[in-house]
Amino acid sequence: MADITRILISILRSIKEGQDPDAIYPRGPDTRGDVLNLKILYWNPEASLENPRARDLTQLEDAHIILLDETKLRPKQLRIPNFFAYRRDKISARGPAYRGTAVLILRDIMHEADQLMDFETMRSIGIRIGSSEQKIRLFAAYSPPGTRMCVQDIHSIFSDQTSTLIIGDLNAKHKAWGSHSISKAGRLLMEDAERHGYEVLGPDTSTHVV
Repeated sequence: MADITRILISILRSIKEGQDPDAIYPRGPDTRGDVLNLKILYWNPEASLENPRARDLTQLEDAHIILLDETKLRPKQLRIPNFFAYRRDKISARGPAYRGTAVLILRDIMHEADQLMDFETMRSIGIRIGSSEQKIRLFAAYSPPGTRMCVQDIHSIFSDQTSTLIIGDLNAKHKAWGSHSISKAGRLLMEDAERHGYEVLGPDTSTHVV
């Protein structure tokens, strides 16, 4: 995976100004009032997850929620103790799953599946966490290299008024969020974000792990 771009699109209107983003509650926080203090981990394994790395990540990072994309899972894979798994597999013509998305969430966190949507080019699966008083939506998202950027896919997710995060690899490079170059997809995403008022963020350091 060369120069993976992790895109974090946020319209979290409910984040309080000046709140410390690094403040984290212990595992199993009270999500009835503290959904914004969950620790969320994103990982593109680009693999079948046959090794124990996914389980190790939950232990080392002490994550509450893990979002995965470009998965290649068999039917009985992705069973991790204390986590509930949501998955959406892309099935090839030959049968094996590839380029899927998944969400792992601790079982004691209040959550439910978001409605599955049909997208033009993006692969995505989402969940809702929290109560009716304070709820956010999280989507694991992936756009394969070479596919066109379809901003309508993003609009479909944001049509719900609930505060929403789309987290994943959209293969949309732009210097505004840390990439070394600007791709056509990145330029389209930047223009759409400015036009419609959502924010695009990327990591400060390389996301490529050997």
